[in-house]
Amino acid sequence: MSANRIDERALGLCPVCQCALYSRDVRTHTFNCPHCGRALMPDRGRAYFWLRLLLVWGGASVWAWHRLHDSFMIFVVGFYVWPLAFIWMYIESTYVLPHKFKRVGSPFLTLGI
Repeated sequence: MSANRIDERALGLCPVCQCALYSRDVRTHTFNCPHCGRALMPDRGRAYFWLRLLLVWGGASVWAWHRLHDSFMIFVVGFYVWPLAFIWMYIESTYVLPHKFKRVGSPFLTLGI
């Protein structure tokens, strides 16, 4: 399949204007809709968050456990998380494309006033 055919396939719809979003427009984190200009982000769900957390931190713990077996391992696991987190982000941005999107909330707390 050529790269042009992959770009032509719609991944999902914008929740605001209901226009099709293509892989060339979608980013891993926050991006703007090319039609209405609203800030959007992928809606991956809570299960995805926990899976990512368990795989990255679990993999770092196993990786550190092969080298260190004492209480110092607790402090070293944080250093092993970084390479695994970058590998996860690469796999996520390349192979796991989102299909559901949501609007980005305001970064400011207004208390509904």
